[in-house]
Amino acid sequence: MSNIPQKFIYREVPEKQLMKLVRALKRNGKLKVNGLGIFTIKKRKASKMVDNINKKVVHVASRKTVAFKPSDTIKKYINNVK
Repeated sequence: MSNIPQKFIYREVPEKQLMKLVRALKRNGKLKVNGLGIFTIKKRKASKMVDNINKKVVHVASRKTVAFKPSDTIKKYINNVK
């Protein structure tokens, strides 16, 4: 852990700041955090799945989810590239 820059070491984000980030993401559909990456909201289509227990087909409603694309800096540290 000694070769990881101090700015990448996890610290808990206060709830107030986290909610500001969530509101910005919901408002714009995209949130870029310099040095970290880009968060985007994606819509997942409705689908059907089979319940393994009772073998019935279950409808799964469409919903929104958050996607994350890491920055090149993060990718380099994850892959130990200097």
